[in-house]
Amino acid sequence: MTTLTGHLTATEKKHIKAILSAGLSEGRVNRKDYRINRVGDVFEVLITAMETAWCETVPRLITNKHTFKM
Repeated sequence: MTTLTGHLTATEKKHIKAILSAGLSEGRVNRKDYRINRVGDVFEVLITAMETAWCETVPRLITNKHTFKM
C-alpha cells in the first residue's frame, strides 16, 4: 500500500487491508470508523474517531481523509 496524500500508520493500513479483504467498503476498528471509496486505481479512505486531547476533558470528532494505491 502506497500512501499518496496524508499519513497512514502501520496499524491503520492493517485495518484497511482487513476491511478490504473482507469485501467491505466500511468498518469500525478500535473506535475508528473507516469509509473506503475506490476511484479508478486509487482508494480514498475517510477515518473518523472521537479523541480527547491531553489538555481537554471533552472528546471531539476528528476526521482525516487519505488517498492510497494498493
